[in-house]
Amino acid sequence: AHPNIVGIKEASGDLVQCLEVAQGKSADFSLIAGDDLLTLPMMALGAAGLVATVANAYPQAMSQLVEAALQSDFTAARRHAKALLPPCKFISATGNPVGTKQLLATLGICQHHVRLPLVPSSAPPPTVAIQKN
Repeated sequence: AHPNIVGIKEASGDLVQCLEVAQGKSADFSLIAGDDLLTLPMMALGAAGLVATVANAYPQAMSQLVEAALQSDFTAARRHAKALLPPCKFISATGNPVGTKQLLATLGICQHHVRLPLVPSSAPPPTVAIQKN
């Protein structure tokens, strides 16, 4: 209820908590998804958008997922979510920014360098049939 707080990025991974936030919020308070793997269910619960990690590599595909969900086109949203599942799982398993940098390096977007105390992941990035635009 603070005038300077207009929304929350919900990245707890707890859909019950997300639903409670969605049910308890006022109309002028934004619920924003913050876990790439839970984007689709969060949008179905009423999230107004997403703070995404995988969007660094696949901005158009993630944007299409969110836009479809905002339009209540959950058939299209599911299709985008399924296509994004491999990179989302990879980043979740390897951590951010390590997995994100490795995925971006595989796509030729940046070098696979992370600063200490982080170290590069040895896990192979997924093969994904999504354009990187």
